[in-house]
Amino acid sequence: MELSSFKSFAFKPSFSVRKSMMFWYQSYRWFFIFFFVAVMALGGWKWYQSLYRYTWTETQKQEFLKSYAEATDFRSSRFETVIKGLDERSQKNAVVPSIEHDLFRLDAPPEKDNR
Repeated sequence: MELSSFKSFAFKPSFSVRKSMMFWYQSYRWFFIFFFVAVMALGGWKWYQSLYRYTWTETQKQEFLKSYAEATDFRSSRFETVIKGLDERSQKNAVVPSIEHDLFRLDAPPEKDNR
């Protein structure tokens, strides 16, 4: 890379960094306000488009109806397996465990297994 290309690059004589910075300090608030309003307007327009101006083609409608019907059909075999599992769990939880030793009785310590 040649340095002569950098030397030939220069600002216009009428351009002043000081003047541009003063312009920025005096008007940056208006730039941010304009940017904020523009982003809000664009967001509002996209929101309006997505809510009130949506369109589906006939093929998209048919695909949706087909997938919706497949997803919501009643699956009796799966339902029966879930009910059977729930019945097994309720029977297993119906058995109440009994405590062999009362922890709060101090007069009879528990017997130890010598295994």
